[in-house]
Amino acid sequence: MKYNTFFKLILFGFVGAFIVTSCTKEGPVGAAGADGTNGIDGNQSCLACHSQANVDAVRTQYAASGHGNPGFELGYAGVRTGCMECHSSEGFTAHAMGYDPSSNLNFASKITCATCHGDHRSLEEGISAPMRAMAPVLSKADGVTVFDFEGSSNTCASCHQSRANGNLYADVDSVWNKDGSFAFSVHADSVYLSSTHASPHYTTMTNNIFGVGGYADEAGKVMGAHKNAGCVGCHMGEAESGKTNGGHTMLASVASCKTCHSSATNFDIGGVQTATNNAEEAIAQALVVKGILDENHDAVVGMYHKDVFEAYWNYKIIHYDGSAGVHNPDYTEKLIAHAKQKLGL
Repeated sequence: MKYNTFFKLILFGFVGAFIVTSCTKEGPVGAAGADGTNGIDGNQSCLACHSQANVDAVRTQYAASGHGNPGFELGYAGVRTGCMECHSSEGFTAHAMGYDPSSNLNFASKITCATCHGDHRSLEEGISAPMRAMAPVLSKADGVTVFDFEGSSNTCASCHQSRANGNLYADVDSVWNKDGSFAFSVHADSVYLSSTHASPHYTTMTNNIFGVGGYADEAGKVMGAHKNAGCVGCHMGEAESGKTNGGHTMLASVASCKTCHSSATNFDIGGVQTATNNAEEAIAQALVVKGILDENHDAVVGMYHKDVFEAYWNYKIIHYDGSAGVHNPDYTEKLIAHAKQKLGL
């Protein structure tokens, strides 16, 4: 056989082998198949979450949540610096990326799926729902305390925490007029409430779970079980039959409680909510008598003794938590005991 014929045969064989291997059919992204067979359709992975039925269910649940109804917050707090980071989609997504706008927005959008969830640009940690804010969260009240649920509940902690500690008001020793002129001094044993909105703000859940932010005779105690369960474990768990809760309603369900409290029939486990509500009402009535709260339990601008202020602050920490002590029963008891002692109850 001549050399040129031999090399032609070798070349033909090589090309043929290349064509055969190139025709090995690959499936869409998914588990690899054996040579010549399809892999698992990547759509199966997507549809585990993104099927029409699942998407519709999430949308229905979310519509029943507090986040699903922006109310007045969107047009007011949603566009304001210092507020937008929790009250609008634009504000939160910017904050999650490390940027807080220095001026008000012209418009704001409601919190949606894309606000809390990023995309699947990186799948290094699997294909579960990507969260924008998973890192430990710094306290907005003191800029020092770190809150870390070690998971997706850190997204919740980004906003559901106190905006101020009591010393924001308690440490003020002088009051000044809007024109910059001196108004009056605050006595060393007094605190001046400069606004009817003087408070830790309206969502103190994270502070209570971690046992910080209020006045207590003893250091706060973290309720380890509830910290470990996190916001997601209790508020986005299994729904109760016939009720609108769980999942993306973010409304806690007794079904979630039963994971640890097997005999639970409601949230008033061990009478914690009953005791907290009774104590809260007694403290509020005493604060009305002291003049720091009006009949609607709103703050009244004025000068008050520090004892009264500390009781007032603890009342707001408990009241704005909204769980009636469930988030951290031990810490709530300490806040109540301190408030009662300061009010002579």
